[in-house]
Amino acid sequence: MCTCLQAVEIEDRTNKDLAEQIIKVFERLCSREVSSIYEQDGLRYVLDFINNCYSVIHKDSLQSALNVVVKLIGKIDPQNSSTLDQTIESLSNLLLHDEPFVADNALRCFATLADRFVSEFVHRVGMHLEVPPKFWFFGR
Repeated sequence: MCTCLQAVEIEDRTNKDLAEQIIKVFERLCSREVSSIYEQDGLRYVLDFINNCYSVIHKDSLQSALNVVVKLIGKIDPQNSSTLDQTIESLSNLLLHDEPFVADNALRCFATLADRFVSEFVHRVGMHLEVPPKFWFFGR
């Protein structure tokens, strides 16, 4: 399905419908099994689809594609991030989008990436961050 999403001629009505249905299927699959789409390089394909076709697809399909990206971003392995540069570039393009919900989802993705990298760093170094008692009230 990923290669089909990449090869679709979006100007053709039937192909556009097919691409939007693939995005809907990905969204459903992500609710159960994110890894299966991630392992097929789904993150790159969906980000490319959003960046190249956002102007011609329906808003609900765009939102579904963004939901897929948000789920897939959480699977990035900070130690094996060969596609990280392309992912950051694609997400940066989404920040410039006219629709506020697109930029909001891009920011959520950046936050997830930052969290993944910080968590990996803390885990790898074996550090345990302790918050001094005078800062406890910030968490409430």
